[in-house]
Amino acid sequence: MEDQTEKNWITPTHPKELGTGLFLTPNFDQKIISINITHFQMQSIAGSLEALAAKWIPFYIKEASSIKIESCGQHCNGSCVEPACICDSRTNTCK
Repeated sequence: MEDQTEKNWITPTHPKELGTGLFLTPNFDQKIISINITHFQMQSIAGSLEALAAKWIPFYIKEASSIKIESCGQHCNGSCVEPACICDSRTNTCK
């Protein structure tokens, strides 16, 4: 699983910080969203889902309500510019 979380979003001093997890699985052509989770929980869920990629967005970067309406679809190479989008390395497209 490729963790696309921005490294500067992960604060070791606040491991219980909540945010939103994005997951891209081989069985779905869309992202799965999980709200109110820590970065550690995101990694665990990604493993359970056998996700190709996952990304955690802390609430101080973007509130969960705005993640669902984020417009994605841009070209990507390993990561997306928009915080609420996840890069599908199979198509190099943000989802």
